[in-house]
Amino acid sequence: MEAHAPNSRLNLMVTDGRTLTATATGYTASADTLAHWRNPTNIELVYTAGEALWNIQRYGLGQWTEPRCDIGSVDGTTITMVQPCWDNSTKRVVFPNIPGRTVNMVGPGDLTSGRQPAYLENAFELLDQPGEWYLDRSAHTIYYMPRPGEDLRHADVEVPALEKLVDGQGTAQAPIHDLAFRGVGFEYATWLTPSSPEGFSEIQAGYTITGPTGYATQGLCQFAPGGTCPYASWTKEPGNVSVSYGQRVEFTDGVFTHLGAAGLDLGNGSPTSPATAWRSAGSTCRWAPTRT
Repeated sequence: MEAHAPNSRLNLMVTDGRTLTATATGYTASADTLAHWRNPTNIELVYTAGEALWNIQRYGLGQWTEPRCDIGSVDGTTITMVQPCWDNSTKRVVFPNIPGRTVNMVGPGDLTSGRQPAYLENAFELLDQPGEWYLDRSAHTIYYMPRPGEDLRHADVEVPALEKLVDGQGTAQAPIHDLAFRGVGFEYATWLTPSSPEGFSEIQAGYTITGPTGYATQGLCQFAPGGTCPYASWTKEPGNVSVSYGQRVEFTDGVFTHLGAAGLDLGNGSPTSPATAWRSAGSTCRWAPTRT
């Protein structure tokens, strides 16, 4: 996800009586507060997916998702969200005879709860708790509120810039092979796509809809005009360490931590079992065998 720590969570539905009303391109706010904030286009709106069964408000695009989109612009009380993230999160194709059921068969066709965000992140005005920080993207400056006892003059501060630590890309005809990474720590990499206009329009489990017409075509195959195939071929979250078309590639006794994307992605043509190749701390492993 975006390379910053969550700032204070502001529920826009209840704070100071302010409300957001969804529109085709974003929101109309009941007050122009955001228009007076520093760099409102740095702000991300986050839509968590709770479960109503447990009395937790549900937002977003269904269980096991946390979509997020940046604000594109603020003009008075008019909030315009970035594209294509907004359309990909609000216009998904549904079956005409099954209301609310998407053709992709995963989650709703639109952000739930009236498209209300659960909270927002990355606003200077929300720096009010120790340990929070704000990234001013245009000024390339990080503002941080230290925890008690922290002295930044002596702190070790890591700001990841690389999105790939290892990128092993073979082919079916010429796979990479016979490599061993033993006792290696893979740390401090990022993933910047969620902070771009693509945002993070999640389907589930880190797969997203992308592209200007992704909501209408991506992975919908014969079920929608212009649908791309194969069915369910959505955009996969990348791995900071990735291998495709690799044979006898081993990762053992290592640590994958402080990573912004999936920790290890064993992609197409990589028969190595993650059960024998993966020991991790604080990250994820993804194994995507070759489609047949």
